[in-house]
Amino acid sequence: MPKLKPSPMEEKRGAIRDYISGGMARYSIGYEELAAVAGISSRTLYNRMEKPETFTIEELMRIFKKLNISLKIYRRDEDLV
Repeated sequence: MPKLKPSPMEEKRGAIRDYISGGMARYSIGYEELAAVAGISSRTLYNRMEKPETFTIEELMRIFKKLNISLKIYRRDEDLV
């Protein structure tokens, strides 16, 4: 059976995971340290990495700041920031 193209939501989930994982690798930051920066537990960070849409904006802002990743907010495929 051929592999199906990922849905737009799955692509966005993967992109967020890739940004965070890449930043963690680039700066040698572990889950415990990043969770502390975000103000959540390590277990919660693992869960949110599985379903990135459950991150709050504040958590993402803290994580992206720590990992030096620019944060863009999209609405209906329009770049708002």
